[in-house]
Amino acid sequence: MNIGALDRRVILQQPTSTVNDYGERTVSWGTYATVWAAIERKPSASERNSGEQVVSFQSVVTISGANELYKNIDKIAQWSIKDSEALQKIGERVGGVYANYLKANIKDLDKDTSLRGRKIKKGQLRRSSGTWQPSKNSNTILAGPRTKAIGRRGKTTKYADGFYAHIVEKGDFAERFGGKHRTQNTGVFEQGKKATKNRSEKLQFILLKREFAKYAKAL
Repeated sequence: MNIGALDRRVILQQPTSTVNDYGERTVSWGTYATVWAAIERKPSASERNSGEQVVSFQSVVTISGANELYKNIDKIAQWSIKDSEALQKIGERVGGVYANYLKANIKDLDKDTSLRGRKIKKGQLRRSSGTWQPSKNSNTILAGPRTKAIGRRGKTTKYADGFYAHIVEKGDFAERFGGKHRTQNTGVFEQGKKATKNRSEKLQFILLKREFAKYAKAL
């Protein structure tokens, strides 16, 4: 390509997503790069219509530095792999919003109890609340009641194991968990998800946007 033929400025854009106070997501476009390019019009096909020849054209754009640009795009596509440690920390912060809600709103039992032969200490369900990574090969971070019973990893001990969280949530065995027809914590997990949804999503968006900008700038 003759460098002198690169006589047009081409603006490459990328989408940016934002979330408003109502949790609604909108997409806007911003400039990713401005490069020199050559634009040629070349015939791409021809056909005859009512005795006349119809020739269509397509625009061929040659961009200066395209190879370097494509390499950077490939690197950006590997963001979740190359920047996994930072993304996991973001997941822990976002998941912590829900976990902290549970710690603040789960009411402790007045006394120890038991269920199906397993002892349950006062404050055990509240202490089980936290975040964990379900797989070492994933950036996914989950939040809620931790338990060893179904392989939920995290810093949980025998008396910080929320294996019975689903029972409390539904209100089963109410008399053992501080109530008659429902437990004192019935519905707390669903309430927590609704109460923290918007705050968690906004925090996640802000942190991911900041980390992505940092990663892309380093390229």
